[in-house]
Amino acid sequence: MLLWMMPRSFAAASTLSPPVHRVRAIPPVCLTDDADRQCNEEPGRLEIARDRPGRRFREGRVTHMTQKTLTAPAGMTMAAQKTLAHPIDIEMFMSKLGAKDRANAEKHLAACDAEGDPRHGLLWRRLACALKTLAPHATKVNGRESVQFYVPDGKYKLQVFALHDARDGKLYLYTGNVLKEACKAGVLVAPKGTAAKGFYTVPKSPDLLQIDELDENTPEPAPFFKHMLGWSRKAIRIILPTTSAESHILAAEHICVISAAGFAQAT
Repeated sequence: MLLWMMPRSFAAASTLSPPVHRVRAIPPVCLTDDADRQCNEEPGRLEIARDRPGRRFREGRVTHMTQKTLTAPAGMTMAAQKTLAHPIDIEMFMSKLGAKDRANAEKHLAACDAEGDPRHGLLWRRLACALKTLAPHATKVNGRESVQFYVPDGKYKLQVFALHDARDGKLYLYTGNVLKEACKAGVLVAPKGTAAKGFYTVPKSPDLLQIDELDENTPEPAPFFKHMLGWSRKAIRIILPTTSAESHILAAEHICVISAAGFAQAT
């Protein structure tokens, strides 16, 4: 009855309905050349299908590594989920780097491959390609230790991921703090009690996954991730031994996809 008293633009906006979210059961997405193909191995996973299609990133193909099935938790945008279903390969990763960055990455991989255990180099390649797929805008390789990943932020760039290799038998993956979302999606199970703080249970794994929470009060943050903190930004550090189980690696990738879904909608 009062619509005639409102400004026309406000009255029109008040009659618009929000986008509808349809929850449906789907099988997991398989790693094939067709981003829309699905397999029928594990039906019953939940997916949120939006009326508005999500933004898509550039997709590549896998040649050197066998990736496991990656299924999007409920609430993850289809754009981010489909993107990491087809991560770029290491050749494409290298081709997108500047000359100096490419030389640093090649030297680092040569050192990794010279080790007796090939899992170090394989895990670095897998994580680097996954992060570059989710954040394809710009990448900076700092010597032989760390890599920073950026997305567009207007006429600037915003760092959203980092990968650090201290050559101590572990890889350190930095991403936005989406621990609550990851626990809600079933990717992680939160620790119980203060004694277990920072150690999360991963489904189908007897081992705990160490994740450190970082914010603007973190003492002396390293240059390769300090720009991910402050101005209300918080991050986490996922610690993956080079001998990590597949379930832990998949959990880390799932967390990065959930984080990417957030900044993909914001850009």
